[in-house]
Amino acid sequence: MPASFDRETVAQLRADIDKPYNASILKVGYFLRRGQPPLPTDEGFELLQSAAKAEPVGTKRWFLLQNLRAFAAFRVPGADTSQGLEAYQTIFEHAAEAAKS
Repeated sequence: MPASFDRETVAQLRADIDKPYNASILKVGYFLRRGQPPLPTDEGFELLQSAAKAEPVGTKRWFLLQNLRAFAAFRVPGADTSQGLEAYQTIFEHAAEAAKS
């Protein structure tokens, strides 16, 4: 677990989302933690959303980013929970592709 969730750390975990435990580290260590990390979670959420939009649909990385985006939408103060529901709906719509990746 990183000692500090600054912009560089969050960006690196996001960039390496498909490496073991990085999605879990972001979920539990960053978005689920109490208090405000060095990089505010709303800014981390914005980074995550742009990464999810840029990733080709149906790739393993896309599914990991969408899952994390959906989770974070329910945890980040001020985030719109409809974004989480939309992300989960998108994942379900591409379930057949998930089996392939």
